[in-house]
Amino acid sequence: MFMDLQQQKQRVLEQKRQLEASLTNLTETGLENSMNESVGELSGYDNHPADLASEMFERSKDLALKDNLRIQMLKVNDAIRALESGQYGVCAGCGKQIPPERLEALPSTTLCVDCKAKGEWPDLSPRPIEEYVITPP
Repeated sequence: MFMDLQQQKQRVLEQKRQLEASLTNLTETGLENSMNESVGELSGYDNHPADLASEMFERSKDLALKDNLRIQMLKVNDAIRALESGQYGVCAGCGKQIPPERLEALPSTTLCVDCKAKGEWPDLSPRPIEEYVITPP
């Protein structure tokens, strides 16, 4: 399968625009304000913790989404640098070509499937980790 670099660059730049728009949307909803300011309370001390539980849950969810968007933005910026340096489509881990199908599915990827799998899967040792650090009496 032939990969058109200009088309891929446009896809990566479009992904970056979408991430920036989502990040702007999320930031404009009041995440930069304190919890009391965002819910309109003068003080959070006089309320029972459960009174603000829903707002706290939503705020923590929004903060997690914002962190995820920032991580995705870093990956997109890495892909843009790879496009500009001529290294796009080359695995940053092993140096092999990344299959065009993978790049089409994930335009911002810089790792082949094998290198990505190495970094994701934990050690599947049948023994508990404590056995490696605790010695018997």
